[in-house]
Amino acid sequence: MATRRASSLLSVAVVIAVALVVAWQARDAAQDPAAPPRATPTEAPRPAPPSPPPAAPSPPRAPPASTPARARLDLSAIADPDERAAIVAVVEAIDRGGPFTYRKDGAVFENREKRLPVEPRGYWREYTVPTPDEDDRGARRLVAGQRHELRYTRDHYRTFVVVRGPSP
Repeated sequence: MATRRASSLLSVAVVIAVALVVAWQARDAAQDPAAPPRATPTEAPRPAPPSPPPAAPSPPRAPPASTPARARLDLSAIADPDERAAIVAVVEAIDRGGPFTYRKDGAVFENREKRLPVEPRGYWREYTVPTPDEDDRGARRLVAGQRHELRYTRDHYRTFVVVRGPSP
């Protein structure tokens, strides 16, 4: 009798654990739609979809004039050369995918005040531009869009300057 009760309790615990994992993943997917789905521990790995048949070779194309990561920055609105250098250093880190100085760099920027173009949640990411003589992250940020556009704010999101426009 006791072993049956223990077995039933164990079964209930497993069902609850699986439900929590599924709910947690659904919440994560809703928060970051760009993230790939993760398999649950009880889920078997899915086989890869079959490869499409090889296409006929296309004629060679000329490379683009500039890649989005190397698109020209417009820092004409930034007068201070030290501030410009700090922006360029953060842009280079963004373009190469890190590493970043601050733990919160790369976090989703909510755009609550709607001062940037309205896009789906997760489109905008924020990065800290170091501020001299500050004990914390300071007010300066770069906000990057998924089309490689960059906006800079020195007053913690009150005003923005376009540093790099979106790629086509």
